[in-house]
Amino acid sequence: MKRATVLFSWFLFLAAFPVGEAHATAAGEAVPALPDFRIADSPVPVAPAEKPEPKTKWVFQAATGTAYQFHSRLIIEQDGEENLDFTAHYKTYPFTSGAPYYSLRIGAWEGNRAWEFETHHHLVTLVDDPTGKIDGFYVTHGYNLNTLNRAWLLGGFIWRIGAGVVITHPENVVRGKKFSGDGFYEGFYLSGVCGQLSLEKRLSLWGGSFLYVEGKFTAAWAKIPVADGEATVPNYALHGLAGLGYEF
Repeated sequence: MKRATVLFSWFLFLAAFPVGEAHATAAGEAVPALPDFRIADSPVPVAPAEKPEPKTKWVFQAATGTAYQFHSRLIIEQDGEENLDFTAHYKTYPFTSGAPYYSLRIGAWEGNRAWEFETHHHLVTLVDDPTGKIDGFYVTHGYNLNTLNRAWLLGGFIWRIGAGVVITHPENVVRGKKFSGDGFYEGFYLSGVCGQLSLEKRLSLWGGSFLYVEGKFTAAWAKIPVADGEATVPNYALHGLAGLGYEF
């Protein structure tokens, strides 16, 4: 009972003197305000604005040029015959091989990075035959390097790495036998795998158009058909290209 009386008296005291305000006694003396222990209204936290997602920009490029092909091992196997195995020398004839040398590429850029698809119409012509048994060996309607690329814009240059598959259109005559296969789409064959490293520099023109130059190294391994057999034709090359592009 005594405890209840004390609590009731304290309640009356607080009711008579609201917190946070000064009061005066009957004698006119100021009574300091009681400290205000109420929790201040805290502002509702506002989440920071999210950065907008980078807009995808589509870029199309077309180029031509030429290539230096490093010497590489060529192996030709035919039924009932001894294998032909030697270091082959190849050349690129970019505009005199029936089909021109070119590269086509489309990329989806987000900020400074892109995913790309590229088809590179590489041309391979054998220019020596130490065996004396090859009357012609051409992959000039395409030793096509088809790659999925990852590209980055760094320091004003575009750096690129890619990997994919080789599709060839072989034409050859070995030991007097001319190859005449069907393949798909008038003589094409899925023949092997390839990769590339590339460095590109662009020069803006007007609108979304630009000029560009590009240097690249490619490495590929392919098996192509010959009459009564097949040939293993790896290829390593340095390419120089120049072309036009457009950003949508």
